Amino acid sequence: MSCTYVTLSTGQMIPSVGLGTWKSVPAQVKQAVLAALDNGYRHIDCAAAYSNEENVGEALRERVGPGKSLKREELFLTSKLWNTEHHPDDVEAACRRSLTHLGVSYLDLYLMHWPMAFDIARHKPVVNQVECHPFLAQQQLLTHCRDRGVAVAAYSPLGSPDRPWASPGEPVLMGDPRIKEIARQYGKTAAQVIIRWHVQRGIICIPKSITPSRIQQNLQVLDFQLTDEDMKLIESFNRNERLIIPTVEASATIFLTSNTLKKKYLQ
Repeated sequence: MSCTYVTLSTGQMIPSVGLGTWKSVPAQVKQAVLAALDNGYRHIDCAAAYSNEENVGEALRERVGPGKSLKREELFLTSKLWNTEHHPDDVEAACRRSLTHLGVSYLDLYLMHWPMAFDIARHKPVVNQVECHPFLAQQQLLTHCRDRGVAVAAYSPLGSPDRPWASPGEPVLMGDPRIKEIARQYGKTAAQVIIRWHVQRGIICIPKSITPSRIQQNLQVLDFQLTDEDMKLIESFNRNERLIIPTVEASATIFLTSNTLKKKYLQ
């Protein structure tokens, strides 16, 4: 299935919809990536801290390369530099580790994972990947980035209903009756409506799933278009509410040495 693209400031074309791999456990992520590639995905979003890049790489080796169904240049691969590797002396080794795990010779995009406000950038970022969904529409940030030629990518674009720290009673975006009613009117799923909302805003989104049928559905968002009224209605759901704020308890865990953290997150 074909997909829409966003043109980056580098001239690269990145597919608007990709497969997210956060929270996909190693035993499941390989089959998720295979299902995505077989259903037309050409954008896979990875990170060293997800601890599953080797398993993603296993799927890539089955589908990408000489004699396989896909050429490497047909695929857009993203990985991310974790916080323990921000020192300039550590960056190349971290990047090469991801390349080795993924089994590729280059990445199309390499992001700083959870960048800190005190980092000083000498080069303008190409992509700003942030939490974004109808409960956190990020319109001000989107305008700011557009004015500066920086593309915006949405992680947890469906509100991350499987986030492990969710408390009972917290809102579930895809269970919102207003989203369900819009989906019913279009004959689509709630997820498809939300993804279409992102695409029409010009935002790159990377919904995560390990279910083949949902992986397929999440890409089937090109055969309909939300009306201006529905776009505005969904944007009105905005609460400026972040859902991806893991609870951190004061314990020995937060005092781990840098080397221990590297082992925990990157091996």
